[in-house]
Formats: sequence, C-alpha cells, structure tokens
Amino acid sequence: MLGFAAAALMVPLRAQHITENAGKTYYDSAHTILKEVWAYKEQMTFHPDRPDKMQIQRIRHGSYFKYYRSGKLMVAGKYREGKPEGEWKYYSETGEVVKREIYENGRLVETIQNDEP
Repeated sequence: MLGFAAAALMVPLRAQHITENAGKTYYDSAHTILKEVWAYKEQMTFHPDRPDKMQIQRIRHGSYFKYYRSGKLMVAGKYREGKPEGEWKYYSETGEVVKREIYENGRLVETIQNDEP
C-alpha cells in the first residue's frame, strides 16, 4: 500500500524554497572580475510518470546587479519568478542614472531616458 508521501509523488508536484546562493558571472576565466550577481530560488519538480526522477531548476528571483569591468554598477533591478519586475536602473560609469525601466508582470511598461548631460 502506498503511503501519502509516495502517492503525492505520483502527481505533478512543485516544491519551492529560497536558497541563500546567488548566481554569478565573471568577465574573466579566473573569476576575479565580477560581471553579474542575481538571487535565485530552486524549484523542484517531480514528474508523474517518473516519481524517482527529480528535476531542479534555478529561477532568477530577487535582486539583480550587473557591473562594468571597472567594478562600478551598470544595472540594478529585481526578478520575480524569472521575469523582470518593478524599477530597473541603468547607470553610466560615473554613477549617473541614464535610464530607468518599469516592469509589471514581466512586461516593460515604461522607459524613462535621462537626457541630461
């Protein structure tokens, strides 16, 4: 007889948890010049036809930062369930905000370009 836990694995199941890890990319192969950092959550999926197989996906969820080679901030924004959300700011190498984008439900709804020198 199957127990409740075993029976639950026979149907599509999505268990989620937020990890403390962050995804990172680098400009160089030695991993000394940081390019991007983003928060993610891991999403585990059990397939109904293969309850013994678990698939883990990392989905961007939370803060996102991209840097110039110099180490100065280039872009700052947030992801929600793998899609951009809220206000994203784009910076010049001097630290000035040159553009802002507003996202709702993963869709770009407004772009504000800073035309001042």
